[in-house]
Amino acid sequence: MSRKYSNLNPTTNSTQFLDPYQDRRGTGPVRPREPLPQEKPDLWDLGDGLAMAWLGHSSIFLRMNGKNILIDPIFSRYSSPVPFVGPKRFPGNAITPAQLPEIDLVLITHNHYDHLDRATIRALDGQVGQYIAPSGVGGNLRRFGIQSSKITELGWYEETSVDGLTVICTPSQHNSSRTILDWNRTLWGSYVLKDGAHTVFDSGDGGFGNHFSEIRERYGAPDLAIMECGQYGEKWHTTHMFPEESVQACRMLEAKLAVPVHWGAYVLSNHPWDDPPRRFRQRAEELNQCFRIPVLNQVIPVP
Repeated sequence: MSRKYSNLNPTTNSTQFLDPYQDRRGTGPVRPREPLPQEKPDLWDLGDGLAMAWLGHSSIFLRMNGKNILIDPIFSRYSSPVPFVGPKRFPGNAITPAQLPEIDLVLITHNHYDHLDRATIRALDGQVGQYIAPSGVGGNLRRFGIQSSKITELGWYEETSVDGLTVICTPSQHNSSRTILDWNRTLWGSYVLKDGAHTVFDSGDGGFGNHFSEIRERYGAPDLAIMECGQYGEKWHTTHMFPEESVQACRMLEAKLAVPVHWGAYVLSNHPWDDPPRRFRQRAEELNQCFRIPVLNQVIPVP
């Protein structure tokens, strides 16, 4: 039997898989009544500087070190183990795998269905050079039909180099599962990317903790922090931050620019759909944290 992974700090949301709609925070609809605004960017020609585009939820297109990088891509209509059942995507996201350029690197933070989507991975694979995932998640990718030679698995604080780009898997406070029987059999994590000119941090999913300070001490302040902010609830607070904590995590990292993600696509909790960016904005302004809240598919150049 494969090992079980655990967090640095105790977590309390053992019912997360069975009880997704847990509590009500704030007022307003959990889904937007109209399609969300979006842009139609040209992702084929972003130059060699650092830039990102938010593709909805935690899906990120990152241009760094002259490479095209995708983080946690999901373009499916439903986030679910069963097609046509489960959380349905908000209307208004027109990006498809066919509209993306060749992808040098796909990063997966953990194996939950809203971060590791079988249909998306299989549709993308012909244009993907390499995958990096936390320990054990390579098994999920291989079951999707991905060649083992394209997969690199990392434990926390392990790193790999891809043509001048260093990718480090760093801790997060979360969990993993694809079924009720494989709880925490694969690792979850965040990522630090460094290329000598810039540092980028992607939080993946996770609760608030001192690991953000540890990451800052080891790897320096990121130029860009892509931070989980959404799908939270009282019963899984230890593994999903409230927006105010997402801002505080950015302050601990000393991030020069913060972008809140993990919202704007699927209803996975019971807060109003626009609660995450509203609360993030308010707290970021109070703490003088530089931030951007993009519309769907908007390209953000990072100085």
